[in-house]
Amino acid sequence: PGLGTRIVQLSASADAILVGQAAQPPNVNAFVGTIDLRGFAVVRRPPVDQQSRQPAGMRANFLLNARFEGISTAEHAIGFVAQGLVRSYFRDCTVFRSLPGQQKGQQFRGFYLDGKKHIGLAGGNASLFLIDCNVSIGGNPGVSDPVGILAEGAFADTFIQGFESSAVATGIRADGMADTMGSRAIPGHVNLHITGPVIDQCNSVGIDVLNTSTHCQIDISGAYVAVAPNASAAVRIRRTGGCITV
Repeated sequence: PGLGTRIVQLSASADAILVGQAAQPPNVNAFVGTIDLRGFAVVRRPPVDQQSRQPAGMRANFLLNARFEGISTAEHAIGFVAQGLVRSYFRDCTVFRSLPGQQKGQQFRGFYLDGKKHIGLAGGNASLFLIDCNVSIGGNPGVSDPVGILAEGAFADTFIQGFESSAVATGIRADGMADTMGSRAIPGHVNLHITGPVIDQCNSVGIDVLNTSTHCQIDISGAYVAVAPNASAAVRIRRTGGCITV
């Protein structure tokens, strides 16, 4: 009582939690519906091992109307993975990394919004909300290219509100992968909203947007970015088409 609930992953290379289905269902109506998880921590005891894949604290796949609130993850390669989530919410969820993994120079992602799979909708997720979430790095984990939120592929209908990162090299990165997405880049690169982020002490880029199609529609508003002395930019937009407003 009073000490909270923790799930401790004793494997170095496995995901801690899978919510949903490992394999993609035949259509959106077959996705698991109405999942609601709140108020616990997910930690990994041995140093994370990324030899074959990037183990996550929570991997959420192919869900309808899911809600995740007040969940913290620590010492994983990826805090949270979102793939095939429809009208789903992450609220007040946090990611922390301070310990080195078993291999030097491992990648680290706080939230990975995987939009590479086609789920029959415009994006790889649809109406996905990240509200008041946080990613931070402490100590010296020795990770390479750490990113607070990485949205890859078809990121349509994604709303990032009040996100905060601290001491993460890149706060938010949206990589449309237009050169490999083909026709899916037309509907997949619209309606991404980044509102009121606080990106503190980034030593690479605060908000990074790249490789979008000529149909792209992205809005960045109310951003606060504090760059470290060796950072490249507070906001960097490159190899992009379409309409991006800051």
